[in-house]
Amino acid sequence: AGTISLRAVGRQWPNAYERPVQVLRELETLPADLARVASGRLAAGAEGRALGELVETYGSGALRAEAAHPGIGGTLVRELGADGIEVATKLNDGQARSLAVVARDLAALPAAERATVWTAIRRTPDRFFAWLGGMIAANPGTFVLTAVTVAKWDALVGSPSRPGLVAQAAQSLGQPVVAAVDKAASGVAVVIVVSCAAAAALLLWRVRRRLGLSTRSGHVPDGETSRE
Repeated sequence: AGTISLRAVGRQWPNAYERPVQVLRELETLPADLARVASGRLAAGAEGRALGELVETYGSGALRAEAAHPGIGGTLVRELGADGIEVATKLNDGQARSLAVVARDLAALPAAERATVWTAIRRTPDRFFAWLGGMIAANPGTFVLTAVTVAKWDALVGSPSRPGLVAQAAQSLGQPVVAAVDKAASGVAVVIVVSCAAAAALLLWRVRRRLGLSTRSGHVPDGETSRE
């Protein structure tokens, strides 16, 4: 990867980085496969220069994040710092993209709400990103992660000392019904008010209808919506 590394930094020289030797040294610490990807990103014009600046601040972690998610990892590092580096290599590409959409919002949240989000990302990433991805898809180009939207997530899942809506339903209705409601509610904050199993079944039907899901198969082909 040495020749690639020199070429990548050389394309940005002489004004790209204050310490090009540091960038090279950090690049050389990566496994060969990651180094090749990171070298290409360093050579990518303005984005490469911005990545080099992140490397000066965060070291090889910035390169690892960008190599894991080219075009996205650098955004996570720039907006979220060390936390962005930590999670970048643990998320799949779709999750990383969703996080990048709200990265600046997350960094600006009050401390308590920010801690709630990071806890969700670290402990239940699949569940959290199903919710976040649904919210982003339902509000294309307009969704903002605020204290209010974080409160909706928190109300849905709760905590060990304060059961959320799904957990409350589980206590009253049993797991099979709740599992279906939980699956259908990904990405949507729902208020579950039930007094019996029949009411829960009606609620499930309504939730699935609002989400455009078929109540017969539980799946709607891409580009189609339920006709119920």
